[in-house]
Amino acid sequence: MHVLALEMVLRLPDARTLKDRRQVVRSLVEAPRRRFEVAAAELDEASEPKHAVVGFCAISNSPSVVRERLGSVEDFVWSREGVEVLDTRWSWLES
Repeated sequence: MHVLALEMVLRLPDARTLKDRRQVVRSLVEAPRRRFEVAAAELDEASEPKHAVVGFCAISNSPSVVRERLGSVEDFVWSREGVEVLDTRWSWLES
């Protein structure tokens, strides 16, 4: 079993309120869940409208499958308008 996690620190320059932030974060979490079949969640407190941390996780019997899947998620987030990626962290989880 191979489990890979991806954490992305984001800046949301167009978010003026926490409501704006929630809408952007919700789409960044829900779309990859459906499209790439990964687990996804917001990882930080919603105290700053222009900052967010989201995490994604994939599991498979093949390490190349999880790398490819999360690579697609990372590309998806990078391609979103109104989202700036500040940092990414990849972590293999022990099984």
